[in-house]
Formats: sequence, C-alpha cells, structure tokens
Amino acid sequence: MKDIETWVSLGLLTVISVLTHLPLIGQLGYYRNDWYPIWAGRTQTLSTMVSMFSIDRPILGYIYTRTYLLLGDNPLNWQVFAYLFRLAGIIGVFWLLRLIWPKMRLFTTSATILFVVYPGFLEGPAAITFSNHLIAYALAIYSILFTVISIRSHNKYVAILATGLALLCLIGYPFIYEYMIGLEGLRLILVWYLTAETVKPLKAKLAKVFLRWAAYLPILAGFLYWRVFVF
Repeated sequence: MKDIETWVSLGLLTVISVLTHLPLIGQLGYYRNDWYPIWAGRTQTLSTMVSMFSIDRPILGYIYTRTYLLLGDNPLNWQVFAYLFRLAGIIGVFWLLRLIWPKMRLFTTSATILFVVYPGFLEGPAAITFSNHLIAYALAIYSILFTVISIRSHNKYVAILATGLALLCLIGYPFIYEYMIGLEGLRLILVWYLTAETVKPLKAKLAKVFLRWAAYLPILAGFLYWRVFVF
C-alpha cells in the first residue's frame, strides 16, 4: 500500500505541475533576458555566448552553447526543457521530504504541492533565462537529497555512492548561480537534524555532524576561493 500511495502522490504532483505550468506553453515566446542568447545564437558564433557571460557567470556561457545546439531558437523547445527540470526538482523535493519524514505522508505530499504551485515567482515564462536557474536548483535539491540518503542508508556502499553523487551535484550548482550556495545552510541543518535522531550527547553530536559535513567543505572552500579571489 505504501508503494501504491507513493506512486499515486507522484502522479498527483505531476498532474498538478502540468496543469499549473503547461496549459499556455504553446503561446509563450521570448521575454526580457531571453533575447541575448537568441541574438547571439542567430547572428553571432556560439563563442559569443561564452564571452557574454565571461565577466559575471562564465559557466552559464558554456551551458547556453550546449542547450542552444540542442534546442535551437524554438520557444516551445525551451519551455519544455525548463519544465522538465522543474519537474525533476519537484520529484527531488518530494523524495527528500519522504526520506526525512517517512511517516508524514499527507504532510510531505501537501508540502510538495505547495512547492509546485508557489505563486511568488512570476517570471517563469522567460524559459531561456530561468532554465539555468531550474538546472542549478535541481542540482542543489539532489545534492542535499543524496546527503540525506547517505545518512539514512545502512549500507556503506550505498552511503558512499550517495555521498559521491551529492558531491558531484555540489560541484555543479554554485558555479551556475553563486547565490544558491546559501542552500548549503539547509544541508547543514538537515545533517544536524538527522544526526540528532541517533546521537544524543552534544559533544558526540557535534563531532558526528562535522564528520558528515566535512566531505563537502573542500568543494565549498574551493568555490569561495575561486569566486572571491580568482574570478
């Protein structure tokens, strides 16, 4: 029954996301900063996309060159592309919440529905611009998700693999949008929360939290050094 409920919840989330984000997708075009990559792709060389972002977020230029080669200048392609990463993030949030609170099924499904329909962000139709945000956001969600899997798992090989995947996602997302590094605070909070379930003495808890979080510090330190002192 639990497996059936999980699939029903995932189906419900997918249907709600489709009804929320796709009904007018065929009528949407380019908006605001969408025009810069399209202009570069149609009138310049792909290297122009790299140079456009070289003084601010250089990784974006390389992402745009790949996605433009894949999607071209058809607005519908970009809208579908952005939606798929939005859906990936939705599934990641649902999975994450279910791992943290496995018995609170109604709550975790309801919380994910709120994540799906969150009304505070109104610029989603600018799919070219915000597809990159959704890519970075999905990477951040899955990085934190894999951290939780590594802590929850009783299989050391699964834990090692999950940690490796978490690190791989961590390498990706802050280099796309540096301000998303604030989500690392959520990772630390969840490491503390999950550790506190099994480790009670404060000193032992602090030591365990540090050991579990330490694997991520070299990447975070390397990124901050690159962003502040090199780039």
